[in-house]
Parts: sequence; C-alpha cells; structure tokens
Amino acid sequence: MLQGFGVPMSVQSGFSYRARLAGLAAAAALLLLPGVATAADGVALAKPKVLGPHLSAFPRISSAGDSGLGDDAVAKINAALAKADARAEAAASECRDQAKESGSLDQDGGGWQRTVDVTWNGPGFLSFLVTDSYYCGGAYPSEESFPLVFDFATGSPVNWARYLPASLMGKATLESGSDGTRLGVVSSPTLVKLYLGGYVSAANAVATGSDSPPLDAESVKECEDVITDSLQDQSFVIWPQANPVGLAVMPLGLPHAIAACGVSVVIPPAKLKSLGAKPAFLDALAGAAE
Repeated sequence: MLQGFGVPMSVQSGFSYRARLAGLAAAAALLLLPGVATAADGVALAKPKVLGPHLSAFPRISSAGDSGLGDDAVAKINAALAKADARAEAAASECRDQAKESGSLDQDGGGWQRTVDVTWNGPGFLSFLVTDSYYCGGAYPSEESFPLVFDFATGSPVNWARYLPASLMGKATLESGSDGTRLGVVSSPTLVKLYLGGYVSAANAVATGSDSPPLDAESVKECEDVITDSLQDQSFVIWPQANPVGLAVMPLGLPHAIAACGVSVVIPPAKLKSLGAKPAFLDALAGAAE
C-alpha cells in the first residue's frame, strides 16, 4: 500500500517517507538514466566538487569538444551552474538552521540532500536532472526533482518553443523550485494525455528496476488513479533523455501525499515527430540514438 494517502504523518514517519521518496527517485535515475551517452558532439565535463555532506554540485564544462559552443557560451553555462550551486548551498544552510531550531536536525536527520545526474550531453543540448530531498522541521519532509537544460545553439537555458509544437507546449510559464531556481514549465491537454498513456509502464519500471523500496502492484494502481485525478492544469518539466532516447516529462509540484507517484515518462522520437516536433530537435535525438 502506498504511504501517505489520507494518513496524517508524524515527524518520524515523515522522515521514513522521505527515505522512500529518495529511494524512488534513485530508482528512476538508475533505470531511466543509465550510461548517459556522451556523443562526439558533446562537451567534456569536469568532476564536480562536493558542496557538503550529501550535497552534490553541478559538473562544469572543461572543454567544448565538438559541441560547437564558443568560449563565451561555455563561460555562460558554467556561470549559470555556479549560481545554481550557490542557490543550493544557501537553501541547505537555511534548512539546517530551521531544523536546528525545531530540534529535528539530530533527532530526525533533518537537512538538505541533492543529487545531480547528467541526462543528455550532446548533440544540441546539455541536460541535468536535480533531485532534492529536504526536511527542515515541520510536519513532513519533501522531495523535488527538476531539470536544467542548456541549448548549445545559444548557451542559454533552452527555449522549448524553438523545438516543440504549440499543441505540446500549451501554456509555458515560470515557477520557482524549492531552492529558488526559476524553472520553465509547460502545461497542455496533449502533454497530460501522453503522460497518462505512458504512466503505468513507467511506474511499473520504477517498481521493479532497483533494490530501493518498491511500488507494489496495488500501489502502482493507486498511483495511477490519483495521478489521473490530479493532472488537470498540471505543470510539467521536460528534458531530453539519452536512455531511452526521447523527451522526458514529469509533473512538478504534486501534493506531498502523492509525490512518490510522480515518475517521469519518456515520449519517443517517433511520437514527437508525429506531433510536429521541429527537425532540429528530432535530428538531435537521432544523433544520440546512433
């Protein structure tokens, strides 16, 4: 049975729930993002420093390689990644202070944890998936995942309107992540339909894909039901994914009780082509699949 549905959680049980959420996120990362391909036209990434205990930093570009990025674009991306690390450090510091004040830092393992995975390194884009797990005191811990995607054509965060059809993009807005990161999100009936269409297979894959606490068959069905009822006007984050190749889609900001149900679903290139995705994006996907 999936934890958290209509069940008030104590701080202690909330911490256990955070561990479950972190396990599910790790399962998704291990299953859906293994062996990220570094294409011949990707960049070289330097091993990142450690920001703090369980607090991963973003790797920096050490060489543009054959990506086509100029020196200015490389510097621009690295500066953006440095700012992202600074936001995480500030959020973690504030969270630790709040956890200390509430007495939860030592008793319940309060604090901020972050992992950073590279989901795409050329052609065309550099994409990271961040997973934050944090408990700063209060009723329960929290979990959030979001991507940072950079466009090699500009050296800036990707503008998906350049690559995806309006029917898929729908309404594009900015929302703030838990650490203050400004995130581009999209919302459309087409995206909801595609997400629900791939949901069960994605949730089942996470349930069986690692040694982390699994989602049993009953939980997958329960997740499907609550997700289906929760996605009207839902905002999604999207990113290019190398294995399997496609556009990954994940809801952002689901209510805490169903956050563990928010797995990512990958839209394959053939489907994207049929929807009218732009040739430049389809060519990038094709390049990664070669």
